Amino acid sequence: TTDHGMAELDKNVNIVQLLGPEMMANADIVAHDAIANLYFKDLPESDGEKNIFLEKFDGELSKRIYFRTLKKEELPENWSYQHERTGDRVLVLKTGYSFAEETADEPVFDPTEGPGYYGSYGYPVEESIRMSGQVLLAGYPNSPLLGDLDEISQLTFHATVCKMLGIKPAEGASTETLDVE
Repeated sequence: TTDHGMAELDKNVNIVQLLGPEMMANADIVAHDAIANLYFKDLPESDGEKNIFLEKFDGELSKRIYFRTLKKEELPENWSYQHERTGDRVLVLKTGYSFAEETADEPVFDPTEGPGYYGSYGYPVEESIRMSGQVLLAGYPNSPLLGDLDEISQLTFHATVCKMLGIKPAEGASTETLDVE
């Protein structure tokens, strides 16, 4: 399944290298493909100092041209992305960029630099293509799902996969599934 398209990869971004040790001293980051969740840690105790820190940090993030930064409370509702695992800041890369753990001489680098090719969303650069979101349930026993299913909610898909695996959906998640019996 995919709920995003593919794009040719122009540059990898090592976010830790880009932000540097001073900024990362008060943040942990989980970055994958085009999205990174940034979690603040060891913040000043007083509200005044905390606000100064956050303003400075957000100012530094806004200087970066490779991604846009959203505060957790600013995330669009239709993303269905606000939950306890969402970072304090969510960084969304521009098309053609991908977060990478690999390093090169510069924090934003050509995919051919470093120890090898790194393609967006797990595909090697030479195989990267644009594609619309797809759900493949081929081979599922007795599945009547043939043809176009139109738009499927991520929440319904989560519940469907859980049903197929014989496990319960995450707490608070939708239990509505596709008819795959």
